[in-house]
This record gives sequence, structure tokens and C-alpha cells, in this order.
Amino acid sequence: MRNSVLKDARQRLALLDTLHNNPYQLTLWFISSLVDVALTAAWGNILIFFIFLVIEYPKIPTAASVGSTLVGVITGQAWRMRWTLKDLYNYQRTVEELRNKLLE
Repeated sequence: MRNSVLKDARQRLALLDTLHNNPYQLTLWFISSLVDVALTAAWGNILIFFIFLVIEYPKIPTAASVGSTLVGVITGQAWRMRWTLKDLYNYQRTVEELRNKLLE
């Protein structure tokens, strides 16, 4: 458990250091995050389609199942982006907290 917490702190610190005061990297990160939404939603919908084929054979997935996958992926990505932007806004405090966590 401790190793995963340290790994997460290292990754967040590296991301913040990369994005802080670097508009080019921030733009690339933002575009990459949007592409991740599309790819994750596509794979999720493909998985739902095959599950429907196996379990509910004559039925096909409804728009609700496809839409709920998309909503879930978008919501998760939006929260991740919000946390990162909040950390960038409070860069000094966040970096200090992460470094203290790594030194414990």
C-alpha cells in the first residue's frame, strides 16, 4: 500500500513539474486528456457490445448503455483534470506536501 502511495506522489510531482509555467506542455497534456476520453469511451463501448452479444444475444446495446459509458468516462477524466489544474493553481503548497509525503 505504501509503495502505491509513494508511486502516486512521484507521478503527480513529475506531472506538476512538467506542466508548471510551461504552456506548451499544458496544451499537450490537455489535448492528450481529451483523446484519452475518446479512446477509453470507445473501448468501453466495444466491451459492452461484446458482453451484450454473449449474455443477451438477440438484444443489442441500447443508447443508454453507450451513453452511460461515455458519461462515466467523461466524468472521471474531468475530475482528474480538475485535480491537476487545482494542484497547478496551488503549485507551491502541493509540491511541498508531495515532497513531505515522499520524505516520510
